Formats: sequence, structure tokens, C-alpha cells
Amino acid sequence: MTTTFNDKELRLRGVSVFHLHTVLLKSVQAAGLDVNSAKVYDLEPDLKSNDFGLIRRFGANTICPRDGELGAAYVDCLKGEDHVGRANVMLSYSWGYKIKDIVTTLVQKCKEEKCDPKRTYVWICCLCNNQHRIGKVQVPFDEFHDTFYNTVTGVGTLWSMMSPWDKPLYLERVWCVFELFVANTEKGVKSEIIMPEEEKKNMLNSIGNIDTSVFKALSNTRIEDAKASVAEDKKNILALVKKIVGFNEFNKIVNELIRKWILRTLESV
Repeated sequence: MTTTFNDKELRLRGVSVFHLHTVLLKSVQAAGLDVNSAKVYDLEPDLKSNDFGLIRRFGANTICPRDGELGAAYVDCLKGEDHVGRANVMLSYSWGYKIKDIVTTLVQKCKEEKCDPKRTYVWICCLCNNQHRIGKVQVPFDEFHDTFYNTVTGVGTLWSMMSPWDKPLYLERVWCVFELFVANTEKGVKSEIIMPEEEKKNMLNSIGNIDTSVFKALSNTRIEDAKASVAEDKKNILALVKKIVGFNEFNKIVNELIRKWILRTLESV
């Protein structure tokens, strides 16, 4: 069965967890990458290079349904409702994460929530943004911001992935911290923090030996200290945060979310 989309829904296409688990991981291995250690960056090491990585190669010979030009997003090349559908989850994550950790975490979340992996469609930027276009030009901040805002409000559910448990890369990336804030302050959006099962076990197994400073550090995130691949992005995000709510209030909200996540994880034992 082929799923069709109208123009508005094109940008809200998501890849099913089933596809990520049964197809993408095999593609990573077939590309000569170590499926156990390959990070998202390894799938597309250099977006400016004409040497396509796994993601761009997948859609290199497909006409993009969004602009009619050659070279499509990974998600736009998928067919069948077991593989692609209107996203019902947006994943907020770091390109420094291992692709296998991302996939297995999503699979585990589906099991916990009793969701069908074939009907859980995830909007994940590396597969749902057209990397052929991003690699050609520097996408303006306003466009990136609008894409995120329209996506998170359109999808309605954001899962923020934290890993490793004691020093999440997520909290070091300015876009990730900003996404966490927006999803938890925007009306009509559900937001949850998820983590790899192995990291959760490590966290729980270490409880008796953890210095309280680790917990303090986890809930002492400052947007001002976070990093961005594009320096201008950080400048623009900080200006936006200052305008919307101010750094102190922003950091207070984010750190309260982190403390609640830690508490919920401990209570789940």
C-alpha cells in the first residue's frame, strides 16, 4: 500500500520505528560502517562534499516532491505505510549519538508504550530534512527555526533523547536545549525525555556510588554554555531566548525538567 501526502504534510513525513530497526540498521552495515559504533555524523560526514554519505546517496536519483529538483530527503524515498507516514513523534537528539542507540531506544519506547513500531512514525532531522539542500547552502536561522517550530507543533509529541546518562551530549548542544524548552512550554505539545536502556541500567546501578555533584551538574544546564555547529545559530538562539523569557528563567525551566526526569527514572525502579 502506498501512502500519499498533501503539500502541507510533506514536511511532516516520518520514518517508522519498524523501518529504522529492520532496514536502516542493515543499510548502515551494508555501507561498511560498524553498526554498533557508527554515529549519525558517520552517515553523512561532510554535507558540503560531493562524496555522498548513506543518507544523501539513498535519495540522490529521486526527484524531491517538495521543490521538483533532483535529490530528495531519505523519508521522501520511502513507500508503504509500514515504512512512512505522518509523523506522530519528533525526536530531539544529537548527531553525535550512535545510530544504533537511537534506534534501540525508540524500539524500547514503543514496547513500553505498547505502540506499534510500524505505525510509530518519527520525524528525525537527518532523515526528514533534505540533506542535499542543506549541504549546498547555509540555511538561514529563521528557516531552521520555523521548520522546528512548525514541526514540533504539527507533530505534537517530542521525545528528547539523553545519553550518556551522567553527561548527556544533548545538554551540550544549544539547539537541543532550545528544543526541550519550546516543547515543554508550547501549548498542545507533549514532551518526554527518553534514554537508552543500557544507560538507564548504568544510572540505576550507580546510584549508591554517585557523587551528588553529578546530579547537580545534570540539573545545572546553562543555555549560554551550550555549543552549536554554526556560531551564528547560537548567537540567534541566545538573542531569541533573551527576548522571549530571559536566560535565568529559561535555565530554571530546563533544569526543573531535568530534575523531574531524574526523579521519575529513580522512581521507576
